[in-house]
Amino acid sequence: MSEATNKSRHNKEVSHHYDVVIVGAGPTGVVTANFLGEQGIRTLVIDKESDVIDIPRAVGICEEGSRIVDATGLGEEISKGLVEINDVFFMDKKINPMFRLGFNEALNGNPALRTFHQPKAERVFRKGLKRYPNVEVWQNTECLQFSDLGDQVKLRVLKRNKSNNEQYLDISCRYMLAADGARSSIRKMLNIPFEGRTYAQDWLVVDIKKDPSKDSDRSYIYFICDPDRPGVSLPTPDGGRRWEFVVKAGETEEQMTSDENLRKLLKPWCNLEDIELERRSVYTFHAVIAKKFSIGNVFLLGDAAHLTPPFAGQGLMAGLRDAYNLAWKLAFVLKGKLPESFLNTYSEERRPQASLIVSLARLVGIFILPQNPLLAKARDWLFKLGTRSLGNQDDEQRSGLRKVPNNIVGYKALRYWQKDPNTLETGFELPQFNVQNSQQTTRPIDRYLPCEFIVLSYNNNAVSCLQSNTYEKFRFLGGQFIELGNQPICNNENPNSNYLFDIDNEYSTLFEHGSKHVLIRPDRMVVAIASHEDLDKTLNEYFCKIGIPSIELMENNTGLTKALSFPIPLKRKLPKIA
Repeated sequence: MSEATNKSRHNKEVSHHYDVVIVGAGPTGVVTANFLGEQGIRTLVIDKESDVIDIPRAVGICEEGSRIVDATGLGEEISKGLVEINDVFFMDKKINPMFRLGFNEALNGNPALRTFHQPKAERVFRKGLKRYPNVEVWQNTECLQFSDLGDQVKLRVLKRNKSNNEQYLDISCRYMLAADGARSSIRKMLNIPFEGRTYAQDWLVVDIKKDPSKDSDRSYIYFICDPDRPGVSLPTPDGGRRWEFVVKAGETEEQMTSDENLRKLLKPWCNLEDIELERRSVYTFHAVIAKKFSIGNVFLLGDAAHLTPPFAGQGLMAGLRDAYNLAWKLAFVLKGKLPESFLNTYSEERRPQASLIVSLARLVGIFILPQNPLLAKARDWLFKLGTRSLGNQDDEQRSGLRKVPNNIVGYKALRYWQKDPNTLETGFELPQFNVQNSQQTTRPIDRYLPCEFIVLSYNNNAVSCLQSNTYEKFRFLGGQFIELGNQPICNNENPNSNYLFDIDNEYSTLFEHGSKHVLIRPDRMVVAIASHEDLDKTLNEYFCKIGIPSIELMENNTGLTKALSFPIPLKRKLPKIA
């Protein structure tokens, strides 16, 4: 290679600086970038791949995941073509149903369970970034090393173009996010180990393009509870279907993916010759969690922080919760609205919840897919009991499976295993129902809430309950006051105020007909509930808890952003996708 060629392939450029650098452009990283983009945070996403990996991996999205996706402004686009699941059947080895769980109840305005095509969803997320000029994406770029200097993180990256020319670039940022997957190089550089029993288990994954099942079967998921060969069958978007089968000890990938073996495994469902295979691969599922979710200015998200078996369908959902929890905190700290110490709450809130989800998925797998014949018989006996907690085969009496709702209360969440998601509880998400804004447009309430701290009241004026210093402190934080009520907008005296019509009176009971005020964070977590008399005291206690100083200190700190003198519009105006 000539000296000139060598110089052109290894060209070092001047440094670049960003507020946040995200390593990894998978769904968790790109969703985080969308949230930061909306907040105006200068963000760089780097990924070593040249494009979206065109292999469907994650396949399930629950109502909580849908709510987070809606918060990016991309929910309607993502929802196109998703397959809504109504029931999950548990089948014996002869593919006869033993019992089923119902999933046809909408929760917080979204279907309880749907299947999606990950590559298509990722492309929508990436397209969404084009709305924000403050967000850049560098593909074919790898982080080689980094150094956390306390007030910034410096990175050395290797960037390749389409001609395979290489550039070694020095970039810096205030915070770095590692969303680079299960084999995260950033986590390894930080020497953060995974903890927990790995529950390593190989599975054969088979995806086909044209589902031979009847249309009536496309709203069902089937768990094949055969101790000799546990498996799963589920419909996927665009008329596809996925099967997953346990790989037993001693079986090789070549054996499992052979036409002969696929013909045998799929015989109860279809003939191999009549289907179009999209993929046949062997994957190893794990159940582990990182010992720490952050060190200094570097944070772990998604599979870099936790690996979850697929049985509860919560792997990607945990990554989305990470993104939703961390992005607004980074934005508020970078804008001077919150102290940097508040970022410690990311690990404090997310690690326990993620740990519970990993444990839940592992337990579900052990229970529904045992390979030990004796355990399988015990499991079948429990199925036959048809207990209410598991549901049964009677359409009128069967019940859905409830998981612990998304929360920030840590391991205390175990007390809320059967919590009704449509109740107000500190540390859990605000229940979501349809409301009507001043333009008489009906949408789920999240669509009308700004990404700020909000005091929600019902037929009541929260401002009148506050002393002037408390009010100024809350507005300095960017906080908003929004009133819910049972009077239609046309009868409201001030249709341009921050008023939302509770069209179905769902919030009336939750707010005890106006006797409660509720403080929620930008991620819709309820962090305080107070009466009229206690609202001022409760707000100040929360301000103290999260490290907000007195109004005098805030006014003297030029790094803090002053509150707007006008209300933020109730209709969130996100830029349209090009």
